[in-house]
Amino acid sequence: IDRLLPEQYQTYYNIISMPAQVIYLFSTFIFKPIITDLAEDWQAGRRKKFRGAVTQLLLFTVGTTVATLAAAFAAGIPVLEGIYGVELSPYRTHLLLILVGGGLHGVANLLYYVLTVLRCQGSIFTSAGAAFAVALLLPGAWVSAAGMMGAVLSYGAVMLLLALLMLFFLGLKYHKERGNQG
Repeated sequence: IDRLLPEQYQTYYNIISMPAQVIYLFSTFIFKPIITDLAEDWQAGRRKKFRGAVTQLLLFTVGTTVATLAAAFAAGIPVLEGIYGVELSPYRTHLLLILVGGGLHGVANLLYYVLTVLRCQGSIFTSAGAAFAVALLLPGAWVSAAGMMGAVLSYGAVMLLLALLMLFFLGLKYHKERGNQG
């Protein structure tokens, strides 16, 4: 944004992205204390309990995202305008879409912790490396083509890629585990 658009657009983007970071931070506060329990369940072979806990955390993340989207839809722009003293009404859709990206970031964060428990650091590195490579290329092109919306969509696309890659590697690990058990 700062290379391709006037300076005020960076300010707008920073303001509307703050609520998305709240989703990520909130999910981190919930996930970190549970890592030890997940690791103990996995090591003890309690796969059903492990998968149930991961599913609950995933549903929590989705629920938090949906609740944040509802609050942002109802009052997000006026609240942010009141806090920052900046006209943001043209960016309501941007706010909602960046919150979806924040939810995907929260999902990727959960999958990061799950893959860590499963000792799949190589999968994390591969996922993050691929997302980083796309993040180097995509935003410039999309911001050039679509301005602020390009920035918002590129953030969501990178977070979606990261979450999907981590989910893919998690699926491979589960499939491998099933093969070893049967």
